[in-house]
Amino acid sequence: MKKLLIVVGAVIAVLILVVVVAPFFISADSFKGQILAQVQSATGRQMTIAGPLSLGFFPNVKVEATGVTLANPPGAQTPAMAQIKQVDIAVRLIPLLSGQVEVERLSLVNPQIAL
Repeated sequence: MKKLLIVVGAVIAVLILVVVVAPFFISADSFKGQILAQVQSATGRQMTIAGPLSLGFFPNVKVEATGVTLANPPGAQTPAMAQIKQVDIAVRLIPLLSGQVEVERLSLVNPQIAL
């Protein structure tokens, strides 16, 4: 029983270490192209992210982007449908591991939306 507790404790310690250390080794900007392609596919509009992306993994997966612009379709009065100073998104971790995205929080800082 004592050995089992040691193994379980070691596994938990490694998982905690991974959650704490992972953000230092994973570049959030490496996901930028994939995010932009998914938005283009879902909306049919081009999105740009002028600033850097940042990731967080605890207690939820968090993404922060600065300088986000979503283009209007050709012929619109303004070139951008939305310009947002900062976007913060937090999704629940457990559903994400099973392939489902559950957004816990979506925060838009200084959004300018032209409809």
